[in-house]
Amino acid sequence: MASIREAKEAQAKLAEMLADMMPDPVNGIGITARSQDYYVIVNLCRKLRDGENLPREIDGVRVDSKVVGKIRPLKASASG
Repeated sequence: MASIREAKEAQAKLAEMLADMMPDPVNGIGITARSQDYYVIVNLCRKLRDGENLPREIDGVRVDSKVVGKIRPLKASASG
């Protein structure tokens, strides 16, 4: 099980490793937890293509991924 501190360190390391994959296909790297086990989640705008890979773990911290689509800013409503 990874602590929040370990997950934050893994998140920072993973962000450096995946810098050339941002913003496509990687559009975000976050931290999530199940029970008290923290892990890194990589949000993708599309499925990975052949040759695009993510590690399964960083320094013992699990890495998961999820296709969430492209992230766009919300448009302001006309009613204000």
